[in-house]
Amino acid sequence: MRNWLRRNGLALSLGLLLSSTPAYAIVNIEDSALTHPERPISATLNAAVKGSAGNSDRLGATANLGAQWHRDPHQVLLWLGYDYGSSHKQRNSNRGFAHLRYRYHLNPRYALESFGQWQKDDFARLNRRILLGGGLRITFMRQHLGIGIFHESEQIKAASNHTDPLNPHRWRGNLYLALQHKTEHAKLADTLYYQPDLHRFGDYRLLNESSITLPISKDVALKVSLEIRQQSRPPQGVKRTDIGYSTALSYSL
Repeated sequence: MRNWLRRNGLALSLGLLLSSTPAYAIVNIEDSALTHPERPISATLNAAVKGSAGNSDRLGATANLGAQWHRDPHQVLLWLGYDYGSSHKQRNSNRGFAHLRYRYHLNPRYALESFGQWQKDDFARLNRRILLGGGLRITFMRQHLGIGIFHESEQIKAASNHTDPLNPHRWRGNLYLALQHKTEHAKLADTLYYQPDLHRFGDYRLLNESSITLPISKDVALKVSLEIRQQSRPPQGVKRTDIGYSTALSYSL
């Protein structure tokens, strides 16, 4: 299986890249942390494109860059992402984010972390969202549990006949569970985030991303991901649930 992937992986990857729908991971930075955790400096680039012409005129691209610097007891993580799509020369996706996180490892099991994040999503009426927060990360047998809190400031795009607040501010809890399993031929990963409003627990955000990564060479892999995002109280006119999937080439340094 592994030899076949090395011989045919590039052709297979390009074929799947051209036929897949880009997914978008908003807050999941586990890939940048887990690619080469033993190295002082490492980075991961995921990229996918989609296009067609003729009866159907579509174009799309997504790219994510994750990087880490690690020198015990300090670790710094940076994750950048952008997603663009158009159909019949009309944009139908335009969103991006930047996430910066610092961890102070108290010991192999416990770490304190703080983070900041900026993001936008034109088609979810989100002009800007800024997060600042922190918490505790617990590691057991290479599986991770995070417990924390953050402050969220948003700028919502005005729309006719919509009455929701345009500049909401909230405190949210931040709970996440990051699981992974490595075999000789693949890496399986699943990350779940739950972020409730601390004043109204019925207002929450939920993200679950599952992926399988198949190595093609030492530094290149084929990554297939499925992402489900849910927001219990989105801005008016925005759907509560988004489902995305992608097939992308992943290059690690």
